[in-house]
Amino acid sequence: MKKISLYFLAVLSYLVLFTNPVLAKFSEKERSINATAETLPENSGEIGFASFSFGVTDNTMITVPTLPLFIGGSVSVNVRHKFSLTDKVILSPNAGAGYYFSNGGGFLYNAGLALGINFDSKHALTFGGNLTNAPRLEKDAAGEYYVASSDTPYGAPFVNYDFYRDNGDLVWVGLYSLVPVAGYTWAWENFHFGAGLATILPFVYLYWRF
Repeated sequence: MKKISLYFLAVLSYLVLFTNPVLAKFSEKERSINATAETLPENSGEIGFASFSFGVTDNTMITVPTLPLFIGGSVSVNVRHKFSLTDKVILSPNAGAGYYFSNGGGFLYNAGLALGINFDSKHALTFGGNLTNAPRLEKDAAGEYYVASSDTPYGAPFVNYDFYRDNGDLVWVGLYSLVPVAGYTWAWENFHFGAGLATILPFVYLYWRF
């Protein structure tokens, strides 16, 4: 795991130093890639608390975990490809595979599909879902959490609405696995910082685009 983490840092350092920078402010050409069907522009990246994404081409993006990798939870890679059905509708299948180290260890996989509708430069709606066998936390009858078995795959459907403000910020609201969520993302030249609510639980997030 230590060698994998060092290799990941080396690759990330190369990408940051030698790839084309992009602005972090959202626009019609620089959309959010979270809970959408969008991909990053070619040779640009986005790194957050949980994942690192990189645009191989304008329509193909790879994503690897960050936090799960460093804490020894799992290592995996996911590939998303975007198809433009019309000038307003995009379809993005994704698939990934990896290995998890908890609960005895084992191989994991995921596959998903997202349909995005960009009504105009400000309004976008995405429908999608993912199927995975990744281990997950569940609660037993006594209220104690445990790592659930990954023998049976489970689905995670979602719907997400994005409103892109004139100043480059983003307002979003959605339903993920039947859990209502909403948030606001402040966008600067290279950073995104946001806060949101999942039902009534607050959370924050930070992304760096380069």
